[in-house]
Amino acid sequence: MRRMTSLLFPPRPSGRFGVVLLLLRVVAGAAFMFHGWPKIQNPLGWMGDISSMPSPLQALAALSEFGGGLAWLLVMNSCLPARDRSSSRESVKLSQEGLMGRRESR
Repeated sequence: MRRMTSLLFPPRPSGRFGVVLLLLRVVAGAAFMFHGWPKIQNPLGWMGDISSMPSPLQALAALSEFGGGLAWLLVMNSCLPARDRSSSRESVKLSQEGLMGRRESR
């Protein structure tokens, strides 16, 4: 059980490694957004008339590219405050114990 918890909630990177990962996330998210922005402007026809790709799939591709970059940037903002995850680990542990306890009582 401890191994599963450590896989689900790894420790946050700190120091230079954490800063490098933060910068990488910002650059990659911005690149996805900049690359997807022209596609969002014309989501149903950004591939042109000669494409055999259906329009709904073109719209999904444009949305996933732009939205994926936006999601990376939003996740980056939520990770900026250095919060201790021990409270979330404890709540997961308590909920797992509660579920295990219910199973045993049956």
